[in-house]
Amino acid sequence: MLSTLRVMGGGEMVSEEVTVLNLLGLHARPIAKLVKTLSGSGDSVSLWKGDHSADAKDIYQIMMLDAKCGDQLKVCVDGPDESKTLETVVELFRAKFNET
Repeated sequence: MLSTLRVMGGGEMVSEEVTVLNLLGLHARPIAKLVKTLSGSGDSVSLWKGDHSADAKDIYQIMMLDAKCGDQLKVCVDGPDESKTLETVVELFRAKFNET
């Protein structure tokens, strides 16, 4: 479910909950695909697992989340193309990062 959050300074960001569907969780291959997809984006994207967050453009930070199959993550996006970027990230999760 898409939600809009107010951030410090009065701006807003969009967020949505996703479920890790890959049987092996978020391992190197899907993480690399996510980072590569976001590399040209001017938006700030973070992944949250409980109280822990990761910059979604940083492979090592995402690995530290240790996201397993079935885990719920919150994707937060702030920037000029935030809605499109959020949609792209959510679709990657839904498509299991195109892994079989």
